[in-house]
Parts: sequence; structure tokens; C-alpha cells
Amino acid sequence: MSCYVYPTSAMLGDYLRAAAGFVPTAAILATLPVGTVAESVLSSFAAVFAVFGIRTVLRHGTRFEMTESALSASGLRRTSILWKELDRMNLAYYSTRRDRRDGWMQLDLRSGRSSVRAHPR
Repeated sequence: MSCYVYPTSAMLGDYLRAAAGFVPTAAILATLPVGTVAESVLSSFAAVFAVFGIRTVLRHGTRFEMTESALSASGLRRTSILWKELDRMNLAYYSTRRDRRDGWMQLDLRSGRSSVRAHPR
């Protein structure tokens, strides 16, 4: 059996992005009087960054276990896929530059109603 987790060094950038968006917007909302339109916009930004931070924490807590017969993901949501029942696999690359040198990959595996999504880094 092989076990894999997202290393802290790979997740650090996402934690920093979530904090860089959430902390300033929450601080502005908590300390300054703003109008209703600005409050709505800032609250929306704070919510988006909070959700991103929560998803980052959940992803960081996910553990993948791979055996000869199955792949299991454990964390908040437990999923297991038997290799012999695998019916869909998709590996996508999302580039952040025109020259395609920088970006990230996403692996989706499905077996019936079960699915595992991994973001290799």
C-alpha cells in the first residue's frame, strides 16, 4: 500500500492567498463604516476567500491510499474506487501563462457514482 498526502509546502500558497483576501476585507468590514453597496461587495469577497480557505484545509487533510486493487481517499468525505471498476479517467492541465510553463494538473477518477479528484503538485 502507498499513502499520499498534500505536503504543507504545496499548500502554503493557497493558505496565503486565502488569508490575503479574507483578512483585509474582514478587517475593513469590522473597523470602518461603509455603505450598503460596499458592505455587500466586501462581504461577498470575504465569503469567497473564506470558502477557498476552508476548501484548502479540507484538501490538505485528505489522505490517498493506493493498493493493487483500489484507490481510497479519506478526509471529510471518504471514497474508494476499485481499479477494475474504473470507468472514467480525466487528466487536465490548466496553464497560468501563455507559454504553458506554469500551471497545475487535475486528475479525476470515477467508478459509477464514486469519484476521486486530486490536484498533483
